[in-house]
Amino acid sequence: MSDRKAVVSVPIDEWDDMRNKQQSLHDEIAALTRRLADAEQKDPTGRLEPMLQTIEAVIPIIQFAVSELHPDTVLRWPYPALRAFSDQLTALPGSTQHHKELAIDLRHFASHAEMRERERAARPKIPVEAPAVVEVVAEPVEVTVAETVETVEVTVAETAAETAGI
Repeated sequence: MSDRKAVVSVPIDEWDDMRNKQQSLHDEIAALTRRLADAEQKDPTGRLEPMLQTIEAVIPIIQFAVSELHPDTVLRWPYPALRAFSDQLTALPGSTQHHKELAIDLRHFASHAEMRERERAARPKIPVEAPAVVEVVAEPVEVTVAETVETVEVTVAETAAETAGI
């Protein structure tokens, strides 16, 4: 087998024309991509922007809950709702890389919470006995008010000690 290469000779103006056409096609693709992204974000009813602002306001609350309410210590974590939120987060128009990374973290957390809830459900239930009822009956205490506060305190203290049998 011989090592033959094809050589094509093209006049420089044709070469420049091909390069210019290639560049114009790249520019057209970029412009169409931008128009597509803009069209996806159009909102003729005006509802999209308030919803996006609401979601952005909720994100720190969800991050706080995930960081502070660990599934090992909190029962009945609403992991299906967290998973649904994380799935929808990346589908938002204008979703950023931050949203995509946050969605991954939230899905991981939801999976952990689901695992903990399933473990709890699989544990045998320990019967809880009602505490013993202790009935306390207090006898009326007779208090006489003397002329000074110290006397009242002493009289009450002595009466309480007598009631307790001390």
